[in-house]
Parts: sequence; structure tokens; C-alpha cells
Amino acid sequence: MSEVGAVQIPVYNRSDPALWFIMCESTFKLAVPKPITESVTKFNYVVSHLPPEVASLVRDILMNPDATDPYTHLKTELINRSGESSQQEIRQLLSGEELGTRKPSELLRNMKRRAETLKVPETFMLELFLQRLPTSVQTILAAVTDLTLDKAAEISDRILEVTPVPMEIHAGQRLPRDRIFSLGQRIVADSTRKYGSSIKNSTQGYCESRNFSPPES
Repeated sequence: MSEVGAVQIPVYNRSDPALWFIMCESTFKLAVPKPITESVTKFNYVVSHLPPEVASLVRDILMNPDATDPYTHLKTELINRSGESSQQEIRQLLSGEELGTRKPSELLRNMKRRAETLKVPETFMLELFLQRLPTSVQTILAAVTDLTLDKAAEISDRILEVTPVPMEIHAGQRLPRDRIFSLGQRIVADSTRKYGSSIKNSTQGYCESRNFSPPES
């Protein structure tokens, strides 16, 4: 019992549980009269400072702690499950965001604004953004190398600007091959000045890999 001293555990950080555990471990090292090293003791300190809704994520672990190293097991599972929970929260938060009549860049700005309090990785935000674009636009963007959020939004704007008909495609339908090639070439020509050859090469490679040919004149 002499190991247990005055410890000030920081408030749980929902947006970054890994960082919170690092802060807890620093606190354990500064405990008096000596650092806290026992896994069970660290486990109990952490559990006592978890908000109820966070504790529910690891209820099974709290009810049946690991016999060998309960603290490390709890830490690993809580970080992993919090990440999964965070993605679900982000998806739910942005579930109502659809393209509609807006420009893709406007859609992206709204998505970023709604998720600004959450630390959303760009790759995950890009995935959610692409899911909300017409299938035909997704097809073109799939050919772009090193695709970023801003690049995806700008190219999507240009695709819809140069396409005189609605781009919405019903489930199970696909654009004709010559349409994909023609549209891809338009975007290449319109975007070359800013993005160089990356779009052109990747678009051509995308078409060639699927045996697409330019439409016959």
C-alpha cells in the first residue's frame, strides 16, 4: 500500500485517448512517495477516472480484468475501441451531408465545419467525401494519383462544370466507356496547368488498364 501516493489523474481526453494514457503514465512516475509501477494499481486509477460512456466501451474488460497485466490490456483495448467509436461518431455526424445542388467544394467545406471539433484524419474525411459524389465523378477521381481533399473537391467542381447533364447514376448503372474517356480527357486538359501530368498519366493508365479506347470520331 505504500506505493499508492497522491496522484492527479488528468481529465479524460475523448479526442485523443492515446495522449491521455501518456499523461497518466507521467503522473504515475511523479507519484509520492515513489512511482506507481504495479499494473493493478494503474488499472484502478484509470478505471476510476473514466467517464461512464467511455467505460461502457470496455465493459467486458472492466468486469473481467486481465490477470497478468490489466493496465496494458485496458489501455490497448480502450485506444482501439475509441478509434472505432470515433469513426462511427463522425459518420453519424456527417450522415445528413449530401451533395444535392451544391458544388463539391461547398459540400467539403460544410463537412469540415461540422467535424471541426473532431480530429478527423484526412484519409478518412476523403473517404466520406468521395462517398457523397456521383458514381461517375468517383470513377474519374479513382484515376488521380496522390489525391488530397482539396484536389478532389476542385477536380469534382470542374467535372460538374464541364458536364452539361446531371451526373447522378443509379445503383447498378455505369457510364459508357467512351463517355468516361472523353470526360477524363476534358478534366485532364482543364487541370494540367495546376496539377501537371499526374492526372493525365493516371487517367490514361486507368483507361488503358480497363481496355478503354478513345471514342471513334
